[in-house]
Amino acid sequence: MITSDGLGGGLTASQHPRIPPLAPGLVLGCCVSLGGLAVTPAAPRYRYTLDELPAMLHKLKVRAESFDTWANKVRVALEVEDGRKRTLEELRALESEARERKFPENELLHRLKGCLGQAERCVSEALGLISSQETG
Repeated sequence: MITSDGLGGGLTASQHPRIPPLAPGLVLGCCVSLGGLAVTPAAPRYRYTLDELPAMLHKLKVRAESFDTWANKVRVALEVEDGRKRTLEELRALESEARERKFPENELLHRLKGCLGQAERCVSEALGLISSQETG
């Protein structure tokens, strides 16, 4: 059997004088009953087995649920849906959780970072005013 990847003896199918070049994924085989060569698709190679699929799907489901829970916490915090304002530490914890769990960059995370940046600038200005009043 000759594959598009190579032949025995160090020759590839494209280097052999009597064999036309093969498209990737095709296998050239000798069919004795037909008296010649036939080109057939190669058997697919899967990265994972069917036995591994349920565990992979479970992990994906857990990760998606984790992201949904985090996203809901961020929405509630930014929109103050429950009437309770969040502390700067709580907002930082939500950002840290997104970074540690490697959640994707999205609009909600950008809003959270923008809110944190604005809050940190306010804290910095307030501390500056306090220190100028103490020295003045």
